[in-house]
Amino acid sequence: SSSYQEKKKIVADEKESLKITEIIVKNFILAFRVTFHCLIGCSIGEIIGLIIGVEFHLSTTITILLATLLAFLFGFFFAILSLKKKKELNFVQSFKIIWLGEFISISTMELAMNSVDYYMGGMNVASIFNSTFWIAFTYAFVAGYLAALPVNYIMISLNKKTCCH
Repeated sequence: SSSYQEKKKIVADEKESLKITEIIVKNFILAFRVTFHCLIGCSIGEIIGLIIGVEFHLSTTITILLATLLAFLFGFFFAILSLKKKKELNFVQSFKIIWLGEFISISTMELAMNSVDYYMGGMNVASIFNSTFWIAFTYAFVAGYLAALPVNYIMISLNKKTCCH
């Protein structure tokens, strides 16, 4: 009967809808984890660069460049190390798998972090013992995470980034 076929189609549509919802939730959970892992690696490099820049009274431009370079180095290092351990791959194999996703994620994170830190004055203090340095870095840390999270979600959804952590 027509009514039976309609009910059968509704049930099939509901199952498909649940599958899609499950994929979306799974991708968000994965994006939360991947972004946090990336944030830790990047933040280690970022804070080392900021400390060097502030303590040696380097220009803001040099401080940003140094912090960004170190964030990329640490971010890539931790991603490669994690993938090497989990998948038993060598450095080159690991790099080939993660480079694009990490580059996009770290770039987004660094743009947000450096912008917040710069505008809050954290890079322009006389010493890292000034509270502005740490307050700005804290806000930058949160901004970096929030900026990279949707980017990582989209990349995971498009299969351009995987969880190697």
